[in-house]
Amino acid sequence: MSDRFVDGFPPENDPLVLQNAADEFAKVRKDEALRNLTISINGVEYDANTNGQLNMSAVGSVANWQFNLQMVSYLKTIPNPSPDLQGFIAVQSAIYKKIYKDTHVNWKGTDNKMHNVQVESILEALYGSMKSKEDILHKSAEVDLDV
Repeated sequence: MSDRFVDGFPPENDPLVLQNAADEFAKVRKDEALRNLTISINGVEYDANTNGQLNMSAVGSVANWQFNLQMVSYLKTIPNPSPDLQGFIAVQSAIYKKIYKDTHVNWKGTDNKMHNVQVESILEALYGSMKSKEDILHKSAEVDLDV
């Protein structure tokens, strides 16, 4: 055993022990900072940790899907479109169908079985779950106010 060990342990001021403790402390501080990360935009303070980013990403995904859906729906309502516009509408409709309706993924349901589902169905489920979460959080806020 090395001469630097006392009773089989390195002394408290051993540089290796001190460096390991400093590294662990830095890791704990970094993890805590990431867990508590927030960002303020337009007067609203947002959780910007991993869960907050996932929630924001979900909102962005639903917004993009809704934009594409509304764009295709709107284009189909244009009365007497020119031949060029008819072509554009057909292309946009085909793209939407290809991406959201014809693209399927295997998804494990709450029944623990695999299901082959459309991307559109996943986005509908995501949107529905966001609305349900909003309802729960709103009801929770009302209960908190009454306490």
